[in-house]
Amino acid sequence: MGNIIKGIPASRGLARGIVKIIKNLSDAPKFNSGDILVTHITDPTMVTLMAKAGAIVCDIGSITSHPSIVSRELGIPCVVNTKIGTRELSDGMDVSVNGLTGEIEIFEHSVVMNTNTSTIDTDIDSCLDSYVASVCAMDFSTFDDVTAWYKYDPLVAQPWLDYVFSIIHGIKEKGLNAREVARLFPNTSEIRGTFFFDMFSAHFTSFTNSEKMELFCFYNDMLKAICVDDPYAHKKNIIHSPEEIKQLVSTTQKASPDIARKLGRIISACYHVGHALYSDMHPTIVYDNFAPYDVADVYGPGHSVIIKDFGNLRAKEIWPESKHSPCDHIRIICVYKNVSPAVDSVSHITYDGDPIHGLVRAAIYVDGVEKTIDESYELAIALENVAITIFQKSQSADLEFKKKQYYSAKAYTFKKLAEVLGRDWHEPIPGMMAAAQGKVLYSMNWPEDKESIGTVVRSYLDPRIVTAENLY
Repeated sequence: MGNIIKGIPASRGLARGIVKIIKNLSDAPKFNSGDILVTHITDPTMVTLMAKAGAIVCDIGSITSHPSIVSRELGIPCVVNTKIGTRELSDGMDVSVNGLTGEIEIFEHSVVMNTNTSTIDTDIDSCLDSYVASVCAMDFSTFDDVTAWYKYDPLVAQPWLDYVFSIIHGIKEKGLNAREVARLFPNTSEIRGTFFFDMFSAHFTSFTNSEKMELFCFYNDMLKAICVDDPYAHKKNIIHSPEEIKQLVSTTQKASPDIARKLGRIISACYHVGHALYSDMHPTIVYDNFAPYDVADVYGPGHSVIIKDFGNLRAKEIWPESKHSPCDHIRIICVYKNVSPAVDSVSHITYDGDPIHGLVRAAIYVDGVEKTIDESYELAIALENVAITIFQKSQSADLEFKKKQYYSAKAYTFKKLAEVLGRDWHEPIPGMMAAAQGKVLYSMNWPEDKESIGTVVRSYLDPRIVTAENLY
C-alpha cells in the first residue's frame, strides 16, 4: 500500500487514475478523460474538465462546496479539505480516490522502465506462456488472404522499433509513469498485441539483449500498472475494481434473448469495423473484452459481468470512409448467469454456457451517453456498411497500398501517446514505407504441430535469447 492523504468524503465512489494539478484554465490542455482533477478549489472555468474527470480532490471545501455538489451530480468520487493535496500530489502520480472514506492512496509505480531482475524472469515466463497459448489456438491458414504480422512486420522491424525506442526515451524525459502511459494506448489488449508484435520484430533487428529487455519492460510495466489481476490475460482481462463494477452494473436493465441477439449484432458490427480499419492484426484498437467480474454479492451465485468496449470506430486519417461511422465509441455492460467467459492475451473471448439465454441484464453507452438497446440497434447497419466498404477497398488494393494501411494502423496505436509527447503520430510511416517499398512479404515457415509452433514463438519473443535474422 502506498501513502495515504485524507480529506472530507464529499461524493461516493472509488476511482483510480493519473493526477493532474489544475491551477487555472491554462492547465486544461494537459487534462485527459479519466484523470484525477486536483486543485485548491474548483470554479466554473473547470466545468469541462470536471465532466471528464475520474475524480476530484480539493485542498479546501465542505460537503456543500462547488466540487462536492457537482461531483455528486456527475456520479464521480470527490474528496475535499485535504489541506495538502496540491502540495503532496503531483502530475503523473497514480492514485485512487475513495469518496466514501475520504482517502487518496498514492501508488508507487516506477517511471517506465522497471528492470528488477528478481521478478523479471518470472514475468517473462508467465507472459510467454500466455502468448503461446493464444498463438497455438489460432489456425494460421486464416491469415493467407489477409494481413499477417509475420509477413509484414519483419520488413520494417528496424525503423519501427527505432521509433518505439524514441518514444520510450521521450516518456522518460517527460517523467510519465507506467499507468499514465498505459492509459494513452487504445486499450489493454492492444498493449498486449503490440507487445507481442514488437518482441517478434526485435528478432529481425540489430538490437542487443539489453535493448530487447528494455523493450519487454516498457510493455510489461504498463500491463502490471493497469491490470488489477493477471496482466498477461491467461484467461481474464481485469482492469476495473469491484467498486467500479458495482457502479457500472447499477445502470443495467433486465435483458432477454431478443436483447442479447440485438446486442450481438451491434458487437459483430463493431468487431468487423475494427478488422476493416486496422487489419486482423490490430482490431483491438477498436475492441476489448474486460472479464470476468464476479457479481455474486450483487445478483447472487453464478452471476458475472463482461464489459465490451469498442473505441476508435472512426479513423479518418487512415480511412476517410470511416467518417460515415455513426459513432466513435460504444460500451456494452453485460450481466450473465451461469455463463463463464474466458479472455486471452489479445481479447479473444470464449464462453462456457449460453450467452444468449444467459444474459440477464445489460446497458449500452454510445459516445458516453446511455441509450436503449433499440435506439442503439439502428447503429448496427451503418457500422456494417462501413466495415464492408473499407474491407472491400482494402482487399482489392495493391500490395504497396496494403503495406501503407497496415503500417498506419501500427502507428495509430501510439497516436495519443505521440501527441502527449508533442509528436506527430504519422511520423514513423514514411520510414517504414521506404524500408518495405518494393519488397516481397516475408515468408515464415511455421511447423505443422502446435507444440513446435509454441517453441518457435518462445524463441522469437524471449528477450533473454540473443538471436537476430537479417532479411536482406
